[in-house]
Parts: sequence; C-alpha cells; structure tokens
Amino acid sequence: MRMRGLWMGLLVGLFALTASLPASAQVQVKPWFLVILDTSGSMKFSTGSGNNTCGYPRNRFNDAKCALGNVVNATGDAVFGLAQFSQNNLSSASSSCCPGAPYMGSNVGSIPC
Repeated sequence: MRMRGLWMGLLVGLFALTASLPASAQVQVKPWFLVILDTSGSMKFSTGSGNNTCGYPRNRFNDAKCALGNVVNATGDAVFGLAQFSQNNLSSASSSCCPGAPYMGSNVGSIPC
C-alpha cells in the first residue's frame, strides 16, 4: 500500500512538472526541389500555334519554362534549384547547373537555361 502511494505521488509530481513546462514551437523545415530541364535541340519543337499562357511562343522549352514558373509562384516558402541536361547525340550527354539559379522566385523567364 505504501509503495502504491509513492508511485502515485511520483506520477502526480511528474504530471505537474510537465504541465508547467512551456510548449516548444515546432520547427518549420523548408522543402528543397531540384528541377532538371532538358535543353537539347528537341525542346525547340513546336507544341502549337500562338503563345502559351505565359506569353511565350509555343515550343517544348517555353512550355516547360511556363509550367515551372507557375509551380514556383504557386509554392510557398521553398528552395528551388535548377540544372540543365542536354543530350546532343546517342553517345554523349552533358549536364551543368545554371549560374545564379539556386532560387528562382518569380524570375523564371530570365534564367539563362
């Protein structure tokens, strides 16, 4: 009986101690995205007539640029990286990062890729 009282006292004390501690805020983690864009010659192929919804002439590259801009602008606080991939023939491929593009914000149209 005495042991049960001791345990109950410890549990009540522990509860009182944890109830009086201030709550700690949750840590927000910023998501990171890496987008790899094909910059080979096939990206110049037309996808229709006129301009896309971003005002660029319709081809694969401009449509991808428009879609990526829409995603970036619709995403909250995130970090976007951009790399380019170009395959010139069946035996060689090259990859490089676009200079100055670890975060694009709303300037997707001005990235040199």
